[in-house]
Amino acid sequence: MSETQLGPIPFQTAFLTKSGHLTSAWQKWLLQLFERVGGNLAPTNNDTLLNPMSSLGDMIYGGTDGDVNVFSGNKSTAKAFLTQAGTGSASAIPVWQEGLESSDIPDNASNTSGSAGSLSQVLAQYAVILGAGTGVTAVVSLGVAGQVLTSNGPSVAPSYQNGNGALVVYGTRASPIPISASAGITTYANQRQLIRIAGNGSAVTITASPPLSAGSIDGQELILEGSDTGDTVTINTGAGVEMSGQITLGTGDKIAFLWNTGASLWTECWRFSAGLTGDILTDDSGNPLTDDSGNPLSQ
Repeated sequence: MSETQLGPIPFQTAFLTKSGHLTSAWQKWLLQLFERVGGNLAPTNNDTLLNPMSSLGDMIYGGTDGDVNVFSGNKSTAKAFLTQAGTGSASAIPVWQEGLESSDIPDNASNTSGSAGSLSQVLAQYAVILGAGTGVTAVVSLGVAGQVLTSNGPSVAPSYQNGNGALVVYGTRASPIPISASAGITTYANQRQLIRIAGNGSAVTITASPPLSAGSIDGQELILEGSDTGDTVTINTGAGVEMSGQITLGTGDKIAFLWNTGASLWTECWRFSAGLTGDILTDDSGNPLTDDSGNPLSQ
């Protein structure tokens, strides 16, 4: 017989819970009683009396009055998650949920397509991911072989550029970039570039304003080269372009510009006429003398 001290009988406490289980107060008192009197009624261990679980995976949760309830384990072969949603002032019985829902993931309730900044998105092979300042990812456009990823300043996305300073060439003499009057000439971002051009099926005088699309980096270099004797391209000074005068680009004729970010201008550096021979005539300040079409005069 055990000498365990027997506490007072819990008369003021209900004997059974609403679900038909012994309340915890009566469980403890009866356990003390069994331990004290011994005999055939004494349990071999406390779990027999206090543990209501009977199956693998069972769990215990508290009922409305705190009574002990058994929550059966997940018997499905599908992975399930234990979830519970209260009322705001009271709890609730937990349930098994197979798989996660969009609402279970923070910041994903309305972004299930993969477009949210906190989610992944489909990327081109070897693409470089950028932060965009708002949590939304951006991607650097892939460069060409030999280019390096270069910073363009604190407020401009980096880009792939030629690390050796070489010009990127677009078009050839045999297959120049076709130019139309209304569209003008499209330049390429973040590159020193040589664009070989010709009128689209005929001689063209550009009427687009501005005649050249804007540059992207202060000091960016642009060289335009004519590639057809008949399908020439004529450029006039105007919006977005600062030139010494009109120029008509035929085969081998060239004009070079530098982009001025502050003024939003392509500023002429030099021009070359393939048909000229001898020295180019200049004024007293060293500026080349030109004809009515803006082409340099030589002797």
